[in-house]
Amino acid sequence: MEKRKEKKERHIHSRDMPNFRRNDTDKRKVIKDKKKVLRQGTDMAVRTGVKTTLDQMEGSEEVENALVTAAVVTTPIRKTASKTTKTVKEKAKRKRVKEQSEKNVREKQKSENRKIHSQTHKEDSYAKEKQIRKRENSVKKDTTGGNKVKSGKSNSSSDRGSHSASKSRKVAFFVEKLRSTGMTTSLNSENQKSGVSDIMKTVMIKIGAVLLPIVLLLFSIVAIATALVAVVIAVIYNSPFSIFFPPLENGDTVMTVTSQYVAEFNRDINTMVTEHKDCDIGKIVYVDYEGTSSAPSNYYDVMSVYMVKYGVGNTATVMNDTAKANLKTVFDDMCSYTTSTGEEKIKNESGNKEKKKVLYVNVTLKTYHQMETEYGMSDDEISMLNSLMSPENLSSLGITSGSTGTQTGGNKKSLLTQNEINEILNKITDEKAKTAVSFALSKVGYPYSQPLRNSGTHFDCSSLAYYSWNSAGISVMTDGSNTAASEAKWCSDNDCTVKEENLKPGDLIFYSYSNNGRYKNISHVGIYVGDGKMVEAVDEATGVVMQDYHNGGLVMIGRPDKKKKN
Repeated sequence: MEKRKEKKERHIHSRDMPNFRRNDTDKRKVIKDKKKVLRQGTDMAVRTGVKTTLDQMEGSEEVENALVTAAVVTTPIRKTASKTTKTVKEKAKRKRVKEQSEKNVREKQKSENRKIHSQTHKEDSYAKEKQIRKRENSVKKDTTGGNKVKSGKSNSSSDRGSHSASKSRKVAFFVEKLRSTGMTTSLNSENQKSGVSDIMKTVMIKIGAVLLPIVLLLFSIVAIATALVAVVIAVIYNSPFSIFFPPLENGDTVMTVTSQYVAEFNRDINTMVTEHKDCDIGKIVYVDYEGTSSAPSNYYDVMSVYMVKYGVGNTATVMNDTAKANLKTVFDDMCSYTTSTGEEKIKNESGNKEKKKVLYVNVTLKTYHQMETEYGMSDDEISMLNSLMSPENLSSLGITSGSTGTQTGGNKKSLLTQNEINEILNKITDEKAKTAVSFALSKVGYPYSQPLRNSGTHFDCSSLAYYSWNSAGISVMTDGSNTAASEAKWCSDNDCTVKEENLKPGDLIFYSYSNNGRYKNISHVGIYVGDGKMVEAVDEATGVVMQDYHNGGLVMIGRPDKKKKN
């Protein structure tokens, strides 16, 4: 009964075993499928996260295309590297098997050669020994035969024959030794040459196996670097700073199109001034302009504002019809003119003044700072715009130091040592003038800016003059305005003007370089510091400098601390 029970239990276990195996197989398959699903889900999540991140970047499409291009470019390289490495390993293995086989054949051949050489050597030795014995026997016969040879002579001849035979055997043995040694040396030489050749081949194969993956890796790195450069270029050309880089297409650029709009604008206003319909003469008035240029222009302001407004996330440097229309909109917003008429007393040919009817073409050129407010720019856009209009970037766009500034002043200095400042101040006796000059000299090298003229970190010509005399306790402001024209009017109203021949340190020198509709059309002011030198804030490219005194465009000279007449 027990045996039957055991047999029955074994029978049940044996019958159910296939089901257990099948169940285990199904479980492993389910686990494998789950792992595959998890991997696919993870890959999908990573790709989704990367795509979401790229979508938040500027120029995301270009970046995504560059990454796809890099993947496509590097995929065949990686596959080729893998296949090439596998092929090299297989070739090296076959080479080792072949070399081992050849080595075995050579060893076998060497063994056979040794046997043949040994057998030949034995046969040669046996033949030589036989010849030697034959000669010895013949010598013995000669010594025992003959007619009555003396015993002394016979013994001597026998000794000589024995000695000669021994010598012959030694010579034969030595010659045979040399032959065998030469053959062995030859075999060793051949073996050495073969061994060196095999070693060189093995070394070259190993070097190739090591260098090939490195070369392929370098190609992959170059491909990835190329893709990264493409991404960087895409980001740059989708930003306002693309204006500093070569254009992507031949033809019109931002500069050439802006120059065209400026030329058309100037042609229109000059035509109106020349024709001056219903008037005796015509004049261009650059409304509220303050600076040193006789023909003011906001050319760079227009380009910079356009690049910030339309160049973020867009290739604004590609001058298609849409880009040209956008640039024209910005230009029209920043450059405009109106006309008006008036009367002026103008000298005629005889030198007498007579009234003339004048047509005024009033030109308004807005600065980039004004457009920050008008366009409601964000802090980031304002920061980019200020960067584009910095002296360094203006120089990259074509503005060089002094190109829009005074041309008659020379020997510019944008840096003064304290000893140089003290040397100038020691020659000034008037305390108020000395204080004003000291302030002006301390600002040499500061940057020029009209928007930041009251910040203390930047100055334009009139703010430098105002704060210099304000430090001495005298305000030259008129009706709350401290422009160059307002300061000149203050000097005139307070009887603080002097002649050029009476020029002293601290005096304010007023110039007119263009009609601006202000008091006496004054557009610039500088401070005389003595010894034929003056300090002035020229323009964005030049900043605050000390240079030679000049009187081109001179209108008047003011001395704020001049005693009033009783």
